[in-house]
Amino acid sequence: MCHCRAGNDILINDDCPVTMSRHAVNKDISLSELVLEKIVKKAETVSEIQPALVERSDLSYNFLVRLVRFVAAPLLSKLCKCREIDSKVVARMNRTIETRSDQLSARVVAKLQVAEAETASKKKSIGAAEGSEAPRYQTKRLFDEKALTDVSVAAALESKDYQFVLTALALRASIPMPTVERMIRVKSVKTIVALAWKAVFSARFAMDLQRDPAFISRTKIMNVRDCIDFPMRADDMESQPLVFE
Repeated sequence: MCHCRAGNDILINDDCPVTMSRHAVNKDISLSELVLEKIVKKAETVSEIQPALVERSDLSYNFLVRLVRFVAAPLLSKLCKCREIDSKVVARMNRTIETRSDQLSARVVAKLQVAEAETASKKKSIGAAEGSEAPRYQTKRLFDEKALTDVSVAAALESKDYQFVLTALALRASIPMPTVERMIRVKSVKTIVALAWKAVFSARFAMDLQRDPAFISRTKIMNVRDCIDFPMRADDMESQPLVFE
């Protein structure tokens, strides 16, 4: 009997966490979908299995989405690291991470790792715009002339001039451009709202930012409060950018 077949047969009939961990950590053993299903289910209640499991490269997208819901926070980045993940799966993983009860920093760092794993993100409009410096210079000039108004930024957003918009956010919020880009990529409604507030834009503009360029689903968007107010406390919004420093 071959080594792989033997390993699968053992795990089908063995519920011992030690046995599961020993086989999961062995990347030379190709585990069947049935066996992986059993190990993932067991890992939800037995944390000792998780370190070996997240290192495996043969996890399906469905397993990745399930695992980000419960694996220990320090393992989230390992789970998402060095994987080519479809953009739709990234969105599913990010939504799942949002449901976790961890501290904010652990969740956001994990979301960042997931977003960076998305190879398709290079094809997004924001990524395409990064090669052009002209919008940055134009935005900086307007900022220096105190002419970088809400209206001009809203017009840029309407025309999908994302580089202009991101540069405006960075300048008005006094946050480095790479940090602003990371904040947009994590697709967290709270992070986007806080960024708009920090840049002294309106709560309604924060809603627009969630839709575009963050590409957050309309059903997930955080709405304004009482028609005009931000839906978060000031101290919460102040703390959001600190996670990315």
